[in-house]
Amino acid sequence: MVINVCLPQFKPRIHCNKISADGYEVENLISEDLARRNRGFRSEYFIKPPVHVTISFPFNIEICRINIDISSGGYQTFSGLEVYTSTSCNKTSWQNPEGQFPGLAGQPVSDKDTFTLVRSE
Repeated sequence: MVINVCLPQFKPRIHCNKISADGYEVENLISEDLARRNRGFRSEYFIKPPVHVTISFPFNIEICRINIDISSGGYQTFSGLEVYTSTSCNKTSWQNPEGQFPGLAGQPVSDKDTFTLVRSE
């Protein structure tokens, strides 16, 4: 059985280190609204890689399959995609919004389960 754990009822958190194009916010990827989810995420056309998208979950998951559509709509190209995962039993930062995404600040991500997409060219 395949379950989309990025749906709102599973309470995922999402963050991107770059700005998005209007209407293509990173939050679309976990939106309850199907139209927004289908629209997806795009960074602004002038953004240089890498673009880090971090999705965090309040529970452990076993990733068996990841569906990613990297079509860009014609004005951005992709030459690589890297996927990183991390898991830990320590959930202390889950209640602390300031420490929500420590890996993006150069510190190791060790206090939550993380699924990170890195777009690179």
